[in-house]
Amino acid sequence: MELHRADEAKKSITDIVENYGVRELPVDKAVAPSPVDRYFWLRTSVTKDGVGGHARKFFATVERPECSTRGEYRLANLVLQGGGTLGLAHVGFITGLEKAGVRFLGLAGTSAGAILAMGMAAIRGKDLTAETHTALSTFVASIPMDEFIDGPRPVRKFLKRSLVSAPLTSPSYWVQALAALRRLRDKRGLNQGDAFEEWLETALAGLGFRTIDQLYDALDAIYHDVEGLRGAEAKNIIDGLPREIFRTEPHAGNGKDGARPGAALLKLMTMAMPAGLKLSLPEDLTLLQAEYQHASPARLVRTSMSIPGFFEPVVMRTNSVRWGRHIQNSLGPVLSDKEANSLADLADLWFLDGGMMSNLPSDSYRSLMPEVPTIVVPLVSRSKPKRIGGRRTYANLLSDAFAAFTAVRGQRDREVLAQNDDLEAEFNLVEANLAKERHWPQPRIYPTQIAPVDPGDANWLDFVMNDSEKQKLFNHGLEAALRFFKKIDQLDAKRERKSYA
Repeated sequence: MELHRADEAKKSITDIVENYGVRELPVDKAVAPSPVDRYFWLRTSVTKDGVGGHARKFFATVERPECSTRGEYRLANLVLQGGGTLGLAHVGFITGLEKAGVRFLGLAGTSAGAILAMGMAAIRGKDLTAETHTALSTFVASIPMDEFIDGPRPVRKFLKRSLVSAPLTSPSYWVQALAALRRLRDKRGLNQGDAFEEWLETALAGLGFRTIDQLYDALDAIYHDVEGLRGAEAKNIIDGLPREIFRTEPHAGNGKDGARPGAALLKLMTMAMPAGLKLSLPEDLTLLQAEYQHASPARLVRTSMSIPGFFEPVVMRTNSVRWGRHIQNSLGPVLSDKEANSLADLADLWFLDGGMMSNLPSDSYRSLMPEVPTIVVPLVSRSKPKRIGGRRTYANLLSDAFAAFTAVRGQRDREVLAQNDDLEAEFNLVEANLAKERHWPQPRIYPTQIAPVDPGDANWLDFVMNDSEKQKLFNHGLEAALRFFKKIDQLDAKRERKSYA
């Protein structure tokens, strides 16, 4: 199923390419780059190295590479929100950005977003500028969603019946419901999750990623590819830049606790219980036994999308020394010695969906690449919200409980996004002063931008989606990409005209 070839999808792609595709930058530095190029201020090209090979060169939108190029791309980080089966909307958005020449340094995601982030990392391999959207749409559209309902037969029938809103009055339904309750009691999940993990393991193996070690090799290659964005070399990209573009995180790049340097470029969020800590994989995999380094990368994604109640939690063993140290550093100051020691002594952790703590990890690259554009993609439905409260029925009780859970889950992400207001004000002040020093006609645009995608009326637990519904979701993502470029193109135009008149 080639989603990008449908008529409506092709129209959106054409609009994006014609209006916002990569253009040759103005040679005259007195000419201001477009708002889109001020936002995607960092570009890379593949250059001839003089001995028949190719090398990476980085430059700003106000500079020109002094060499012959084989291709030129805009660079950004990408953060994808969890959303169950709505991932095809994200694929449409990614397609739109890549058609405009955008490529991604950092990839972060939760749950369904983790599937896509991992898929993109595997498809591009060691090549930062490789296009991913064609293979990614095939990858996601071919997901056998209904097969992921892999619990015992009565539980499967209960779930499928519930998902299609079948009548719930027959005696057989209540027998199935009782079986589901027993499984929740015993296994903490209606489905094993094995079918999903086996499918993803096979798919990633087909892309050359059978072990997490192989994933590390690809991430390390890209990490070393972008080392030109660090230190004194980075300051030559934009004269007067006050700090490194690409920093070294606390346990990335220096081998601390065994972490591979490239691990910081991929962030899949999960929640480790019973400690209740948010972990970022594969970076925090060093807190677990070394044997997991040789497992399939599918295991990392499976931990991030362990939807509570729907899938069984993933259980993995800790590295006693590193885990104990991590607990003391992160929770020691807020727990009693007895509580901290109890958590530090845990031999096993069970992992739940990362959306429980960070469904939209928008700050994933704030410390690692604060200058680099970061596009945060939430799934925001414009459908009329359901009323909370009302009649005292069991259905309303469940609805109210789910609404409360959703509010708690999103609070952390809302707080992080709220911090952007202060950070943006600080960025704009510093950037305006630097623009004058560098004689830029206009400064860069604040790097963290939100690009919401409206999935329409699609259900995030619709594991029986048909081809028409998949195409609709993909088109929603493409439309969101077009809206995003229009937003950047018009961003704060009135303020800028007033400030630089």
